[in-house]
Parts: sequence; C-alpha cells; structure tokens
Amino acid sequence: MGFSLLPHRRPRPPGSRPELVRKDEKMRTLQVLRSRVRAGWRQRQASLHQERAQTVAEYGLVMSVVAVGVVVPTLLIFSDRLSNAFLGVSGCLVGSC
Repeated sequence: MGFSLLPHRRPRPPGSRPELVRKDEKMRTLQVLRSRVRAGWRQRQASLHQERAQTVAEYGLVMSVVAVGVVVPTLLIFSDRLSNAFLGVSGCLVGSC
C-alpha cells in the first residue's frame, strides 16, 4: 500500500448537488494537503535543529582536541623559557628588577 497526499474519495450522498460536493471535496483536499505540508515542515525544522546542535557539539569537540594538541606540545617545548620569564616577572614584582 503506497502513500498518497490526496485523501480517498468518499461516495456522494444521494440527492446532493454535484457542484457543492465537488467544492467540499476540494476544500477537504486542500485542508489535508495543508496539514500534511505543515507536519512535514515541522518535522524538517526539528531535524535541522537537531543537526545544528550536533554540528556545534562536534565543532566544540574538534576545537578542544586541537587546543590540547597545540597547547601541550608548546608548553613542553618552551617550558624552560616560560619558567625563566615567570621568574623574571615575579622578581620584578617583588622589586629586584
């Protein structure tokens, strides 16, 4: 059984005027289509929101890995120079510059 956007036709009541029934059927069809489009739109919006949140989380994770990958080796390579710089600054704060 396939999916159809259009509703199934209902049998016409006996004694009814065909032009009114057709107009009612058209209105019903438009209402069904509108509700299905709105439901699809809401579902797509929710999906986009979820994708954006996932993208932000992945971006944050990548940035943290890059930061650790850059900061840790930099501190290891320049540890002696950084230590000497901090000792010089602390000496100047004490007053022995």
